[in-house]
Amino acid sequence: MKRQLSIFEQLRRACTRYGLVPEDIGSASIFTDEEYMSGYLWLISRWEPPSAYGCTQRHRDRARKAWAKVFAEMKQGAAK
Repeated sequence: MKRQLSIFEQLRRACTRYGLVPEDIGSASIFTDEEYMSGYLWLISRWEPPSAYGCTQRHRDRARKAWAKVFAEMKQGAAK
């Protein structure tokens, strides 16, 4: 049985698919506002496929690294 992904994890996956880095979404404080993140997820779900915007594997790799850094910072902050 798979666990349910949090809103932040869903946003991270969707943004990585489109090659969006966290700075494209907003400041770090945005990632604590679940209502804002779910609204952004809704917006992304209406977009064309990533290839329509010229998103390549290079863009996805760059985004994956940037999101991993933010995710680690959030985990570290929650552990304190």
